[in-house]
Amino acid sequence: MTIVRGNAFGEDHVEIKRAKELGLTVLSYPETVIPYLDDIAFELTCELFPNYSDIYKQIFVRIRDKALNETEIPVNLILCAMRGDDEETRQGNLETLNVATKYFRKDHGVVAIDLAGAEALFSTDLFEDYFKQVREKNIPITIHAGEAADYHSVDSAIKFGAKRIGDCVNAIQSNSTMEEILKQEILIDVCLTSDIHTHAVEKIEDHPVKKFMEKGIYLK
Repeated sequence: MTIVRGNAFGEDHVEIKRAKELGLTVLSYPETVIPYLDDIAFELTCELFPNYSDIYKQIFVRIRDKALNETEIPVNLILCAMRGDDEETRQGNLETLNVATKYFRKDHGVVAIDLAGAEALFSTDLFEDYFKQVREKNIPITIHAGEAADYHSVDSAIKFGAKRIGDCVNAIQSNSTMEEILKQEILIDVCLTSDIHTHAVEKIEDHPVKKFMEKGIYLK
């Protein structure tokens, strides 16, 4: 069994220690949110370049060049659509799709579109039409689902074509959901400490990660 982890966790992190105690292989790769760019730089970029596409280009070029110069690691981006039902959010999500389409896999550019935000307030199935458009552009999909809502949210993410699902703890509520995740080889993005902090589970012993592993589901 292999666990793939982002670089947010050091070797002394409790999850990594536990994985090694269980005899698991731990592979590392860098993953972060807006790397190498602080809030002030982001705000200045937004003021100078009010167009979303221009903001993307400015941010991405700086991230890419700094990462390659300092680490020789190529950089790709996942752009994130947000949950919500107001017009501003809808328009913002459409602009996200437009930018993703423009820069998809171009010069180490966009590699996927994600969905995040208040899952308990805005159910995943509300975004069916949006992800239909994403699929039509052949852009890979990753969705955060099954943390603040039950397994039906995960089912919707699977239906929309997600190849990676964040959190997903409540998939354990449904055998058919678990089987579909396994069948489609969907990667589950798990963070035990985050799921405790958000009260998706109340204590580490309640977390379904062991059952995911026993099922043979791919985990990150």
